[in-house]
Amino acid sequence: MDGVPYFREHRLGPRNVVDFLSDGIVVEVKKGKPKSTAQVIAQVRRYAAFEKVRAIVIVVEGKLHWHPEEIDGKPVVYISLAKLWGVAL
Repeated sequence: MDGVPYFREHRLGPRNVVDFLSDGIVVEVKKGKPKSTAQVIAQVRRYAAFEKVRAIVIVVEGKLHWHPEEIDGKPVVYISLAKLWGVAL
């Protein structure tokens, strides 16, 4: 991400390490099928609880049967690479 400041594997707090953080926007990438939707929900809810998080982007290779528009007043964007582009990671 040339010219865009970001942190990779950024620690928000104990047990809360996000894949990428840029200007308060968390990007969480899930390769393959997530182990469970419940785990992803819990993870995103934990991240949303941090004041420095302004929005969350969830990128998955396959499908996730959970598409919230916001959590704790923070926008959540869901992107499925397989659904949109047929991309294989």
